[in-house]
Amino acid sequence: MLLRAAAGLLLTLLAACGRGPAGSLEVEGGELSFVAEQGQAPPPPQTLSLRVDEAGAQRIGSGLKEGEAADWLSTRIDGNPPELKLLVAIVSTSLAPGDYTARLEVATGDAQENILQSREVLVRYRVTGKP
Repeated sequence: MLLRAAAGLLLTLLAACGRGPAGSLEVEGGELSFVAEQGQAPPPPQTLSLRVDEAGAQRIGSGLKEGEAADWLSTRIDGNPPELKLLVAIVSTSLAPGDYTARLEVATGDAQENILQSREVLVRYRVTGKP
């Protein structure tokens, strides 16, 4: 499966030079939870630590899993391999009160954009009503 075929998967070129078999991808934790009051400031962003074995991995990206829709969040990967941070931020508090869930995918790829490793991260978001 090509990375470009995975909907919403944004890729960032790594400094690694593909040299061998697929490297490993570790994600510290696998779930984030946010709470915000409707119409108020978003909650602070949260981060998860990523560790990438650079052997073979030239790309890393994060995005919503195929078929998911969640315009209320954004993601960014910061740092340099092998230690990286996945930053997840809530960008909207205008949703109706309730519980929302999104499944993110963090994946590494080779120079031909073939997925080498992927991990799922669950994001839960509760919007509370105004008192």
